[in-house]
Amino acid sequence: METQPTEDQGGGGSGGGVTGGYLRWVMLEHYGEYQGYQRDDSSPPLPTPDAKTEATSVSSGGHLVRVSLFLDAPPASSCVCFDSFPRIDRGACLSVVAAHGDSMLVRLSFEGRRYSDVGVLDYFVYNAGAAAAAGDPPRPPSLSLLPAYVTTKVGEEESETWRRRHHLDQRTTGLLRRGGDDEDLVVVDLAVMEGYELEEAELLVLRSGEWSVTRAPVVHLDGTAEKLTSWITDMAVPVGDRWMCWADLYRGVILCDVFDKNLQLRFVSLPPEALTGKSNDDGYHARRYVITDRSVCVTGGGAALKFIDVTPRCCCGRSGPTYCDHSTGAFIMKTWILKVDDDAGDMAWTMDAMVDATELWSSHAYAGLPHANPEHPVVSIDDPHLIYFMVNEKEFEGRNCRIKETWMILFDTRSKMLLSVTSCGDSLLTYHPSKISSYFTSDDPSCSNAATSEPHVVDDIVAANDTIIGDSVPSSSESSGGGKHRLRVSGVASPDEIFAALEEIPELSRHDLLRAYSMLCHDNGRRFRSLLGLPMSLRKTWLLMEIQICEACSLCCGCMTDLQNA
Repeated sequence: METQPTEDQGGGGSGGGVTGGYLRWVMLEHYGEYQGYQRDDSSPPLPTPDAKTEATSVSSGGHLVRVSLFLDAPPASSCVCFDSFPRIDRGACLSVVAAHGDSMLVRLSFEGRRYSDVGVLDYFVYNAGAAAAAGDPPRPPSLSLLPAYVTTKVGEEESETWRRRHHLDQRTTGLLRRGGDDEDLVVVDLAVMEGYELEEAELLVLRSGEWSVTRAPVVHLDGTAEKLTSWITDMAVPVGDRWMCWADLYRGVILCDVFDKNLQLRFVSLPPEALTGKSNDDGYHARRYVITDRSVCVTGGGAALKFIDVTPRCCCGRSGPTYCDHSTGAFIMKTWILKVDDDAGDMAWTMDAMVDATELWSSHAYAGLPHANPEHPVVSIDDPHLIYFMVNEKEFEGRNCRIKETWMILFDTRSKMLLSVTSCGDSLLTYHPSKISSYFTSDDPSCSNAATSEPHVVDDIVAANDTIIGDSVPSSSESSGGGKHRLRVSGVASPDEIFAALEEIPELSRHDLLRAYSMLCHDNGRRFRSLLGLPMSLRKTWLLMEIQICEACSLCCGCMTDLQNA
């Protein structure tokens, strides 16, 4: 596969961009890299963190803790590097719990030197430090130890009590940073009695260095106070500088203005098409699989939410797992966007993209990559049309199957272009999209490892004759056994071929047919080839989505208008 480095990271190609020598945003790996372990020659090399990102603090056990960042441009991942003094011999682990703006919440744990020793479990807030008042010099990065929140449990006999430190789960805990004042930093954990009908939920909130517990009512978007059943929190996402979003990837999202004096949880259901009706079971396998093919991310500079759903499909277009030989790895990816207003008024999901497997597989840039369902989709924080996802190359040995290689792919859902491919080993990781990298400043851009580590953009040329779509595609009448005629696609299709294909689509109105005809006649042939690669049952929905995207583009809209008026 031929690759070439991008010439301008500030453009939309990579979605990363560089600000003052540092990237506008990065994808942080969930687990940090401990610098203190002894490694032999067979161990992979440790990432070299940027010295300008280093910050230190002291743990509750008296250890000096040092944290710094290794930054790389998406689709490559970035990571948190950490060390401690004296060095930790057993069980050192740091994980990213939440991130927002110039800050991130990390969890540090390790065991004692002896098995009888008590270990350490601490939470720190790392701040990039560059955001300072106008005229003041930039602040250096800082690492602040959070106070512990301890609950007292009473046993069956009232004389039995014990104290337990509250665990902040990455699925339920969020961080919001507003302005540069420490009083405008909030850590909030949604503590919900999962599996019960809910009229209110419990929030654990850290503000101004103090923990408090608040009960907030659950209100549906239409203002009704109906009970919310079977809620399970899959992820927490900050939106803007006021809103925290919690997502149940089977049910919907809950939004809360954490800076409001009267906290209220607003429930917004998933789009009707995405409500599968499956049991909201908290079993390990059920939740593990749903998180691989669905996601909720913040995008549009932090002002909107994006819901991504990847669904397997059969060659006939029916959604759901299939054992059909013609549908191995086939999928449909749909995305919806939800704009979150400050008053959280009338909000609704709007579908803004639909991608079929054939659109991805039919480009030369994808040649040699596995035909598999995308997993762990992540949307660019800046551009809602750029989606990163993983595909796994699997290797079978008898009945056993292992992941041989994992690829991270950057795909533009608007232009339907594959922009980047990066090998990321054989591990499946959870990423935290973060703009923390954009808060660092540098007089010398070359000082940042991110400034010299550029993503690779592949030469994405749509295949004219390809194994997925083919040199000629049968019409619906022929595929159903009629054999009346055959639509031949060679280069750019003729207007007659386009019109004939559109007439075969069931329930496509005359108005929509003419709009689609105008769009396809002025296209370079990519859209028409993609259309013919789709099952007939999906063509109408796909066409209407492409028309919407085309009309949203002023250049495409002008071309369509000129063609219609010719």
